[in-house]
Amino acid sequence: METKTPTESKSLHEYFQSKLNSMHKEIEEMALQFSLGKADAKDKFEEVKKEFAANVHDLKREIDDISFFEVSEFLKNKIDELSLQLHLGKVETKELFDEQMAKIVHAVSELESRLKEENIVHEKITSFKSDLKKFLLKSEIVGLKFQIKSIELNDLFHKKMIDAKDCLSKIMIKFDSKKDHVKEQLSDFEDDIEIAFEHFKSAVKSLRKSI
Repeated sequence: METKTPTESKSLHEYFQSKLNSMHKEIEEMALQFSLGKADAKDKFEEVKKEFAANVHDLKREIDDISFFEVSEFLKNKIDELSLQLHLGKVETKELFDEQMAKIVHAVSELESRLKEENIVHEKITSFKSDLKKFLLKSEIVGLKFQIKSIELNDLFHKKMIDAKDCLSKIMIKFDSKKDHVKEQLSDFEDDIEIAFEHFKSAVKSLRKSI
């Protein structure tokens, strides 16, 4: 089946709004599953890695489709390195989780640096960066579950998630106001995603009940 770009299937505004809403929903649902004892950290980490590995695979394929940009082999190698780290196998302990995550985070950092250096502004790259942030957030929740016996959805978590949702709404208003300037739109969106990411990260940190 042919893969459509965001602008082929829906407006950029609709596409990224859907991605951000999905990020919010999936983070909340994962936290809820852990709080109810309905998810295992080891299995969930494999699920999260598999999802992100698919994002990385799509990025590699889509990079080849961005024919009007000169994409270096070095960048492609960084994508391959990240993909390799995501297929290292199942972890059974927190120590192995930490070890595997350190390798993944290093590969992510290398790829992010290369993307920034090559300065490719394109909706597919922006889409991948939001997927990357979602992976890091989910992995942090998994790491927390490896560290503590129980996760409690306290009032602070709910407040932080509301703050994050409000932040997402403001991002989309700003995003839509520049609909006639796609390059500026995407560049600003990436900056704002960092702000939203910090809101979500703050919510995740509030899940600690006991260490």
